Amino acid sequence: MRILLQRELISTRQDQSQRQKIESLNALSGLVYDTKTQFSDPEGWYSKVSVRDKEDVREMVSEVGSWVEAHGATADHDELEDRFNELQRYIQAKVQDTEDEENDWLRDEL
Repeated sequence: MRILLQRELISTRQDQSQRQKIESLNALSGLVYDTKTQFSDPEGWYSKVSVRDKEDVREMVSEVGSWVEAHGATADHDELEDRFNELQRYIQAKVQDTEDEENDWLRDEL
């Protein structure tokens, strides 16, 4: 009986680990996809990013997308989460830079 409970516990932990990995992979793939759709949205945040930063964002998204295709299936939860957080922070930094530049311009105009 005790061995059966241990096996069930191990199985439950493995299921949970696999579920976390799948959720992380889906989140990262979703972020890559959503960001790529922003490239053609004239009203979205991407349209407000500087030309220089647009190319940087495209390059980073392409790099992460390629990594997901090559390693996503074999990567562990932590790796996928790290990639997600890295890409998300990168995009947020570029958007924030653009907003800061716009605010500086407005301040200079006033």
